[in-house]
Amino acid sequence: MVCTSSKTLESDDSEHTYQLVISDSTKGTETTWKAELLQVDFHQKVVQRVLLYADLRLEDPVDVPALRDDGTQRAAAGTREARRV
Repeated sequence: MVCTSSKTLESDDSEHTYQLVISDSTKGTETTWKAELLQVDFHQKVVQRVLLYADLRLEDPVDVPALRDDGTQRAAAGTREARRV
């Protein structure tokens, strides 16, 4: 599933428009969030694309809290990896 929202930004550039696009997508146990800045020409063709933020989250398909080596319970398994550009 993919969800996307965009906002046209104000600019003095008369040859292009600029859009901030925020999206998230889920494939199985993987969820990705992205924010991009797009430069679009008058034909609505993307001329340039800049990735501003990306975040990836992998969820354990079994939502069972794991045990630490000492036998105590920890939070449900899952990893989070974030990149800022």
